[in-house]
Amino acid sequence: MRATGHAGSVHSVSASTSLLFATICAVSVATVYSAQPILTQIGDDLGVPPGELGWIVTVGQLGYLAGLALLVPLGDTIDRRTLIAAHLLLTAVGVVIAATAARTWVLLIGLTLAGLFAVDRGGSRSDQESRSDGPAVADNVFDMNITTAQSTIASVVVETPDPAAAAAFYESAFGLGDRLRVRKSDAETTGFRGYILSLVVSQPSTVDSFIGSAVAAGATTVKPAKKSFWGYGGVVQAPDGAVWKIATSAKKDTGPATREVDDFVLLLGVDSVKATKQFYVERGLTVAKSFGGKYAEFESPAGSVKLALYGRKAAAKDAGVPAEGSGSHRIAVTSPLGSFTDPDGFVWEVEA
Repeated sequence: MRATGHAGSVHSVSASTSLLFATICAVSVATVYSAQPILTQIGDDLGVPPGELGWIVTVGQLGYLAGLALLVPLGDTIDRRTLIAAHLLLTAVGVVIAATAARTWVLLIGLTLAGLFAVDRGGSRSDQESRSDGPAVADNVFDMNITTAQSTIASVVVETPDPAAAAAFYESAFGLGDRLRVRKSDAETTGFRGYILSLVVSQPSTVDSFIGSAVAAGATTVKPAKKSFWGYGGVVQAPDGAVWKIATSAKKDTGPATREVDDFVLLLGVDSVKATKQFYVERGLTVAKSFGGKYAEFESPAGSVKLALYGRKAAAKDAGVPAEGSGSHRIAVTSPLGSFTDPDGFVWEVEA
């Protein structure tokens, strides 16, 4: 399974992380029904008449219904890590209130609170809207929107005043072959160019290997490699100014370091993820994952370049650079899709 968090680049989610997410979802939703097997004991302890015991379960379900209507849409406007943590904390508060209640009305308040914040923290209304892109399947953590077409990015072309030096750097640093090309350009550019080139690898030692070879070839360290919630990774800036992130979802090595790249990802920092996603869908790309208006990722055949979209400010934050920038992106994409310029000024060209 692949996913991105606030990190803004593609990671493979480990089986243990997937199991953790599934367990959290199951336990939080189970709080809505946790009182049902012991209704008789609760009634005896709190003096609730048998005919009114049903309300103990009903208030939790009503709270859950209110959460679906009022809280799920917040996933489009609030950072989802913060939202998940807040919902889990408030669900726990509700459960504690219910468990320690000495009066019926306190129990009902606790169960309502637990139900309210037990809702799916991964979904949102815009996730539902994005399903209009094509047939969709979804789970409690990831919204995966599947359409019917699939296109290939043949290569990413980095533009630079000194293509010979850039070609030598990239061969020494990453060795990506025909997937990465360079060509001469003196177009003016300042600051963040609005994209991140990301290499997803299998383990931390491989991250260190690629970052080490990049720095040895002349790259500048922007964010030293370190562990995070999503795994392990770091960011460097090539001598031509391109920003590169090398990351893995693994936190421990399982073997010797390699020079194998699992995914080569072009992450575009865009003004509107929803609008730009729709633009590419209309040109034949297949949406693989969509996180509301926060992030989108497109299907790609094995061995090709994967395209992903992230908000510009969020992408810059993830890369560890200021979001300000102007002028040319100094990058182009070659693909069978044809020649066009997307809403954020990124140029696509027909594969030669």
